[in-house]
Amino acid sequence: MIVGDAALAKRLERFQAEIGAGNVATRAPSLADAIEVAGGKAIFFGVDSPITQAIGIGIGEPVSVADVDRVEAFFRSHGSSSVIHITPWTDPALLAELSARQYQFFEFENVFAQRVDVLVTLPSDPAVSVRKIDRDEASSWARICASGFATEGFDEDLVEQIANAFSDASGSTRYLASIDGVACGAAASVTSRALSVVGLFGAATLPEYRRRGVQSALVARRLADAAGEGCELALVTTLPGSASHRNVRRRGFELLYTKTSMKRSWTSGAN
Repeated sequence: MIVGDAALAKRLERFQAEIGAGNVATRAPSLADAIEVAGGKAIFFGVDSPITQAIGIGIGEPVSVADVDRVEAFFRSHGSSSVIHITPWTDPALLAELSARQYQFFEFENVFAQRVDVLVTLPSDPAVSVRKIDRDEASSWARICASGFATEGFDEDLVEQIANAFSDASGSTRYLASIDGVACGAAASVTSRALSVVGLFGAATLPEYRRRGVQSALVARRLADAAGEGCELALVTTLPGSASHRNVRRRGFELLYTKTSMKRSWTSGAN
C-alpha cells in the first residue's frame, strides 16, 4: 500500500510540472512558456489548453502574495485565465489568497499511483501485440489517440495536439498496440529517472477493438519498460468517475489524493 503524504505529493506534483515544462520545450517560445514559482511551475501552452495551469505551487513551502501576483501576471501576459492546482498539502495561505481574489472551482483531478513492480494482470486477447514506435509513425499514433478519445466527448483536434506535445517531450516513449497487424490502440509514458516516476498518458483504443484487453497490454508493457529503467512509481491522473478512473482502479492503482483546479478569468479593466 502506498501512503499519500506531503513529501509524496510534492514529488508527484513536481513530476507533473516538469512534464508540462517539457511540453513547452516542444513548441516555439512565442506559443508556450513556463516559470518556476514557490516550488512548482506555471505553464502556458495556449489559451484554454488543459496544459495551461500552475502545478505544484506551495507544497511544503510558503506561498506569498507576490508569488500569486507573479503567476497571475504570467498568465495575463499570454492572454490566458489563471488556473492553479490545489492539493490537500498546499500552503493554506494560497487557499486564502485565491479566495480573496475570487477564484472559482474549475475541476477535480484524481492522482493515482502504483509501484512499478506490482501489476494486476487482466485478461487480454493473445492477438494483441505492443511495440514502441519511432518518430516516423508519430502522426498515425496521434490520430489513434484522437479517435479513441473523440468517442468520449473530447475535441479530436485538441487531443491530437496534446498527444503530440506529450509524445515529443523529453523522456517520453510512444507505444502502438495492434491486433492481427492492424493498429488499434495507442499510449505514451514519460519517465523521470531523477524522481523515479513514470507517468502513463494518452491511452486510447479504437471503439471497434475495445473489451479485448488492448489497454491491459499497453499498461503491462509500459510498466515492464519502466521497471527496466529503475522507476519506483507509476502515476496516472484521471477525472473522477471517468472510464479512465475505473480502468486504473481495476489495474491496481491506488487513489492517493484528489486535487482541485481553481480558475480566475479576466474581464476588461479587472485587477
